[in-house]
Parts: sequence; structure tokens; C-alpha cells
Amino acid sequence: DVDEESLLPLVDNRLLDTNGQVNIESIYYNSSLKQLWIGTVESGVFFYDVERRKLVSIDNQQMRFNPILTILPISEHLLFVGTDGAGAWLIDQKELGVLQAFRQQEGIEFTLSGDGVYDIFRDREGRVWISTYSDGVNILDFGRQGFQILRHEKNMINSLGRDHVSSILEDTHGRIWFATNNGVSIFNPLNNQWQHILDNTNVLAIYEDSRGTIWVGTYAKGVYRLNLQGRVLKHFMRHGNANEIGSNFIYTLLEDSNGDIWMGGKKGPISKYQVKEDVFSYIPLSQANYFVM
Repeated sequence: DVDEESLLPLVDNRLLDTNGQVNIESIYYNSSLKQLWIGTVESGVFFYDVERRKLVSIDNQQMRFNPILTILPISEHLLFVGTDGAGAWLIDQKELGVLQAFRQQEGIEFTLSGDGVYDIFRDREGRVWISTYSDGVNILDFGRQGFQILRHEKNMINSLGRDHVSSILEDTHGRIWFATNNGVSIFNPLNNQWQHILDNTNVLAIYEDSRGTIWVGTYAKGVYRLNLQGRVLKHFMRHGNANEIGSNFIYTLLEDSNGDIWMGGKKGPISKYQVKEDVFSYIPLSQANYFVM
């Protein structure tokens, strides 16, 4: 409950318990179909019908034994699922089945550059961007064959900063932001120019709010608040004082209906930052990988 800052159960734990120990890694909620998709660490993908309170496991052995790191809708009925070790999978939300797998295949052109998929993003033109653990970013245009691959080019500042990309964002101006293990790379498709900021920072999450502010979650360095030009407006870190961010390890960011920013991760409680009041409050949950609205 956003206003009460309290935790309410959504999926009956007894349903999850019937499938053995289930550790949740990622989620996606389809509000129109009232469907919750749950990605796990070692149990594959589950579909939960909120109205019927029915939990179904997606039967796919290759997905089952690889952590599900990201779930993204690309159309009303299609989902992309990214795994740590088994590539990306296209799922039909209505039929609850796998339509196509995208895997790395050595020596074969136009295949995925790596099977460790950290984030999947769909841009305004309908292209799907798939970020990998250490193999750059794969761009899938359904009107063309195979993938276009973005990688870091040695001694080339006008390229992706690092090949390890955790998150991708398209801002209101159409520029693409990449969270890497050495800062943020910003690509302007209008002039094919790159900008690099926050060097020596392991960036895990990037989010743009309704005010056009960019929020950057990091590993061990808290959260940066930026403008659309990439200038740091404020840096939130936990030092053990009052009215601070709950953790310096931030994996997920989200703006709620009140305009407040939620920050979740590990090694500390979830933080809710009331932007107008410049005040933090906390939810006593020690780990949060994903927020959904």
C-alpha cells in the first residue's frame, strides 16, 4: 500500500510452496489481463491469474534451470524473457507457451552475442534492445534479419563505454541510456554521438520520472539524481545519519502515483523518497529486485 507504506500479500505463499522453494528474481504485471508473471532463480517462469488466484508454471526445461533476470512485454500478448545463461525467450501470454528462443550460436551470423541477458527494452520504433553480461547490446528489428550489435570499441570514446550492460532507458528526447559496470553511456541516435558519465561507478538501474529527471541506482554508491543532459543534481548515499537513503545498493527505481520515488535493492530497507518534502521513509524489506505499478 503506497499511502500506508505497508506490505500486502499478492500471491498466496501456499501456491508457491507447492512448487518447492521459489526464489523470485523478476516480475511483470499485465494490468489489462490481470496477469502477474514471475521470474525465479531456479524454478523458471510462473504465470499468476490474479482474479482466479491460479498459479501456472511455464513448462520449459531450459528456462527452468537459469535465473530469469528480466520480463518485458513487446505487444499486447507477447513477452520477452531474459535469462542468465539461456538467452532470451519469446512467450505467448494467452497460450502460455514459448514461441521462439534467441541463443548465442558460435560461428553463426545474426545470433545473440551472449546468453547472459540482463535487461530487455523496446524503443519507440518497435526495436528490441537486449543487454548482456559481457557481450554488449543486441538490437532486434523484426523487419530485418538477425541482430545489430553494439559493443565497446577499444580506444574509441564514441562507442559504448563497457560491454557489461545492466539496464537500458530511452528518455523523452529519444536518447538511449545504458547502465554499465563503469558508469552510464548515453547514445544520441540523431547524430550517432556518445556521452559518458559517472566513471568508475557500477550502475544497476536507470529510471526517468514524470518530471524529466533521471535517477541512477548503483552498487555501493547509492542513487544519483540527474537532469536530461547528464549533470548530477544530487547524490543520495547512506552514511548512518537521519533522513538518508536506506541502502547504497540499488537495483530498482520507480515513481508512484504521488510523484514519490521508490528505491529498492539489497543491504538495507526499501526507501520512499518524497521529492517535494525532501524526506525519506522506509519499508522493512531487506531485498527488492523489481518494482511494478
